[in-house]
Amino acid sequence: MAVLLEVSHSSYGAECMELWPSFFDVPFSIDRLKQALFDLNFPPVSTVNNLPPSVCIGHTLLAIWRSHFNFVFNEQPFLPSVVITQTRSMLLTSSREKMVQLGQTPFPLPHFSIEL
Repeated sequence: MAVLLEVSHSSYGAECMELWPSFFDVPFSIDRLKQALFDLNFPPVSTVNNLPPSVCIGHTLLAIWRSHFNFVFNEQPFLPSVVITQTRSMLLTSSREKMVQLGQTPFPLPHFSIEL
């Protein structure tokens, strides 16, 4: 609980609050974050995002864990920007995988014209 309060007041917390609207349709709050983490009661997902909210939270936790692991065992500093970049990368990969599962192309089709 104390960690959540510290995160919300840190620069990392500010960056998380900026990312929250791109995943969820409700404003960020510590209570909503606690409900998602401890009760698995996730907020409604954004209409732009095609992934379940559990995937968004899970990728974020995985990126935090990887940065913590690198800090402890590889003596690399814990940088919020690295966590954000890793989270976005994993979410993009998951989104592309979901599109392939749905039979859609994750990449735009090439545009070309043949003049006759």
